[in-house]
Amino acid sequence: MPGPHHEFSGPALVERAVEDSVNDPSFIVAMDMRSKSNQTRGRITISGSGDCEGRLFRGRDGTMEILRKDGQAYLRPDETMLRTPGKDGIPAYSQAEAALVKGKWIKVPKADKEGNAVFDLCDFKKLIHEGYDPDLRYERAGTFKIRGTRTARVTAKDSGSQVTYYIAGNPSPRLWRLELSGPEGTGYLAVTDYYVPFFPQEPPAGQVVDLSKQR
Repeated sequence: MPGPHHEFSGPALVERAVEDSVNDPSFIVAMDMRSKSNQTRGRITISGSGDCEGRLFRGRDGTMEILRKDGQAYLRPDETMLRTPGKDGIPAYSQAEAALVKGKWIKVPKADKEGNAVFDLCDFKKLIHEGYDPDLRYERAGTFKIRGTRTARVTAKDSGSQVTYYIAGNPSPRLWRLELSGPEGTGYLAVTDYYVPFFPQEPPAGQVVDLSKQR
């Protein structure tokens, strides 16, 4: 039996899936990215406009809820993360700040590049293009079942790194899973749902702390 979207070559299928996937209005993304220094796992609902809501797990560094609505970002770290020295994109908080924001949402100033860096995970187009290089040689590598659905597997290698796309969808191809491996680390992104209803709301004013006004 021919694999999904057998009419496309490997390069054409990846290009089409990348282009079509980012045009959908909303999706849920699960991820697990590991490097020598840290691990980030999470599950995030993302809209095409950049709104997002989800939770990130940083192993022994704790857990962080994230929310972005109309360009305004908010973080809610758990107690473990509030005690973690700033590293690998985790903000550092003083004891007084940690006590002030415990259990509350932290408003991230739009000009705060470091604070907003974690929200790169809410840029679905950037996420999908992370491993996409049009100059690589993409080859179809059979089929693989994901959540009971046959997907086309397409791989490419370059300088000790490998990227693998799993693509399904009918009639238009959609990315179901992206795997990356190389000297810097390994990981995957999996789109678990497309076209999900998503209407994020800003946190109640009484649950928001603006640390920029405290410093």
